[in-house]
Amino acid sequence: MRREKNVRLSIQFIASVGLSLLCALPATAADPVTSEPITVTATRFATGLSNSPVNVSVLDEQDIARSGTTSITELLQQQAGVQVLDYFGNSSGQSRIDMGGFGASGDQNTLVLLNGRRLNDVDLSSANLAAIPLASVARVEILHGSGSVLYGDNAVGGVINIITKSGFEGPTAVVEARAGSYSTYGLTLTGNARSTDTAATVSAQGLDSDGYRDNSAFRQRGLVAEVTRLAGERRYGLRAGASSASNHLPGALNEPLYLSDPRASTYDVGTADLQQSNAEFFLSGTDVAGELGVRSKKQNAQLFGTTVADLETVSFTPRYSTALWHQSLVTGIDAYRSTLSTQATFTGASNASDTSRNSLAFYITDAFELGSGFGMNLGFRYQSVALDMTNVDQLTGSQAGATRNDQLNAWEATLSWRLGKTRAYVRAAESFRFPVLDEMWSYYTGDITLLNPQTAQHLELGVSTALGSSTLEADLFNIQMTDEIGYNDATYANENLDPTRHSGFNLGWRVPVGEHASLRLGWTYRDAKFRAGAYEGNAIPEVPRNSVTLVTVWRVTEYQQFGLDGVYTGERYFGNDYANAGKTMPSNNRWKLHYTYSPATWKLRLAIDNLTNVSTADLGYYNSYAPNPYDYYPLPVRSVTCTLEKSF
Repeated sequence: MRREKNVRLSIQFIASVGLSLLCALPATAADPVTSEPITVTATRFATGLSNSPVNVSVLDEQDIARSGTTSITELLQQQAGVQVLDYFGNSSGQSRIDMGGFGASGDQNTLVLLNGRRLNDVDLSSANLAAIPLASVARVEILHGSGSVLYGDNAVGGVINIITKSGFEGPTAVVEARAGSYSTYGLTLTGNARSTDTAATVSAQGLDSDGYRDNSAFRQRGLVAEVTRLAGERRYGLRAGASSASNHLPGALNEPLYLSDPRASTYDVGTADLQQSNAEFFLSGTDVAGELGVRSKKQNAQLFGTTVADLETVSFTPRYSTALWHQSLVTGIDAYRSTLSTQATFTGASNASDTSRNSLAFYITDAFELGSGFGMNLGFRYQSVALDMTNVDQLTGSQAGATRNDQLNAWEATLSWRLGKTRAYVRAAESFRFPVLDEMWSYYTGDITLLNPQTAQHLELGVSTALGSSTLEADLFNIQMTDEIGYNDATYANENLDPTRHSGFNLGWRVPVGEHASLRLGWTYRDAKFRAGAYEGNAIPEVPRNSVTLVTVWRVTEYQQFGLDGVYTGERYFGNDYANAGKTMPSNNRWKLHYTYSPATWKLRLAIDNLTNVSTADLGYYNSYAPNPYDYYPLPVRSVTCTLEKSF
């Protein structure tokens, strides 16, 4: 009862603050606003927002500008249905995105795309969003629910597609400088050049910080370039990028140390280095599109020992769209070849592995109208994945290997209804996720443990409607999982878990107040449990049952804007605690106040994060065998950031 009461009080507090701010703002009548039509690529082809799937939310350039955020991670933290769990809270990219209540494996069940290209690799590392400058982003599309038919792996809880600006859009050049607490300094440069039918854009960024905690300094560098050429209604060109990140790893703190000295570090020498590069030729049009790409990732970590991992991926993703008998058909092929070479050296053990993974998929979707505002979308995907894994014990010379070939299908059927500004849908689907390569190979022992792919059956319902000048979006889902892949702390290995269920809803409410202010309130509810086996009825760790977001913006004058953002994260069990034997992590409220002054081509932004100066942690782990079983990853207390931007 106490836990439920705390949840209600926190939700009521954030909601009451939002409503109080709303009532205090001037309710002047808004003039009609005209804007460019929003393009959505949720079908893997560009289409108007009114013709997009009804389970897609879009954050356009105006939404991003009004959000007061400086990174994609901050922007996603404001969205209902998107749970961002941060290790260090320093914009270093060490965070995890979860859209379906999966906890520790959330980033393996949420697909992140950049211009339609997968950022999820076939290893356990998260998508590095810190390498993408927010100034280069044109819009963010969030697809709620399964996207396995169109995208295959990882698209179980949802899909996030980040679309960058082309050289045909935006100002000629943008310079952004950033300075903040904990000796944080950053610089971003973006430049465009264009002619009638050709455009080029390049973005470069750097970000350095000492970090909030001891031994938590990081260094981030990134470069992204694109050349695009028009050919009638089609565009083709080349995209390329490179990034590097160096992070010190302060580790988790046991509870007594977390309470007495949250800035302390468990490890004084822990580091992780990452270098990434990619290049792809692309073609986009109304009927034909595709990419031919190559990407490379090199990782090196020093913690208890040394681990090195080199991942190379080649991809070819052509697709075709056509209208046939009042139907809209999309069909395509996704072909990927990945190779992962790893080496791990610890006291008394040294192992090396070479793994290849070949994936080939075919998919087709068919959308058609039924009349009276009703529509139907049917989709099917076949995917085959072949694995070849080899491990060498470098101390004894012994070898071990394993091969596997899996074929799985995904399907979906969506019935939608549109009337004026109201859209609704009901959807049934089946999804899958293949295990990534280092879920099946142990850096510590070199053991290879083949896992079954996980499968799931989905039922989803949703509605979006206009209530006067406000907009309400809501969706509900229920996912029945089989062979869900998770980490077992007792065996130090990833396993196929007993059957699980993930259910919940997302509720978003946008309220414009005249032409000067707006309020956005989001509520995310998750109920993730085991539905059979030894842990039947137990909650899946690291999944907060309730999360609430509040975003308010008040445009004081033509050039000045204030904003207050709040994020409430509810109680959840510590990581690893499948038995629910320990206590829950406490809920927390985090507030951000920001001010923007933007005369003409200048923009000055001041932000105070963690306004109330609370000590919190998004992530923690339970170790039943330890004298102090609760470990935390502390987030920064109050901090200040100043950003200055100039457009040319």
